[in-house]
Formats: sequence, C-alpha cells, structure tokens
Amino acid sequence: MEKAKGFTIIELTVAVIIVAILAVVLSVNVVQYINKAKNAAIKGIMNQLSSTALIYYQKHQYNYGGFCGDSETKKIFDAISVPDMKKDKYCHHDDNDWAVCARLNFPNSSSAWCVDSEGIRKQINKTDCVSNIVSCS
Repeated sequence: MEKAKGFTIIELTVAVIIVAILAVVLSVNVVQYINKAKNAAIKGIMNQLSSTALIYYQKHQYNYGGFCGDSETKKIFDAISVPDMKKDKYCHHDDNDWAVCARLNFPNSSSAWCVDSEGIRKQINKTDCVSNIVSCS
C-alpha cells in the first residue's frame, strides 16, 4: 500500500487552532495599544487648552466669560475624540474659571481627563465629568 502525501485532518485542525489562538492574543494587545494611544491623544489635545485659555483671558480683560464658545477653544475641543462625542466631553466656564473634561478609553473607561484654569491636569472619575464642571480638584 502506498503512503499518502500531505497532512491529516487532525494536523490541519491543530494548525488552524494554533493560528487562531495567536491571532486572538495579538489582537487583544493591539486594541490595548490603540486605546492607550487614543488616551494619550486626548490628554495632549486637552493640555493645549491651558495656553489657549491664557491668551483668551488676557485678550478679554482678564475674564473667562465666553471661553468655551471661542473659535480657538472650539477647534481644540472638537479635536478631542471620545467614544460618545455628545456625552463624554464637556467644557464649562464662568467669568473667573474654566474646566474641560473628557472620558478616557478602555482600560480607563471609568475615568476622565480634566484640565482647568487652576493649572490642574489630572485623571478624575467619569461621574465627575459633567456639563457644569468648574474645577478638576
């Protein structure tokens, strides 16, 4: 009897399973790195608001009134990419203070990044990131 050339169905199945496991492991790691990069982008963009606010404050007779509606502020604020663009980021101001917060991506999805007029830049609880936020402290 002549021996058949090629692989058995079991060998092929094992090879497919190994490739599938490797693909799952790699994709989980890739997603984590993508989300970490998104979080770094959120923080970097939001940190630009401090210098924008200082310029605005000086131009408007040392008053933050209207800061969130300013065209430069809106440009930076609109560049912040969060999971839900309508509910996951907020800008609030009054005459003396301003604060901006944005929800972070997984694995920090229960947290938000916050920047304010006191110079505070820190991670806060997502539930503290609300439309009337006045401070990150």
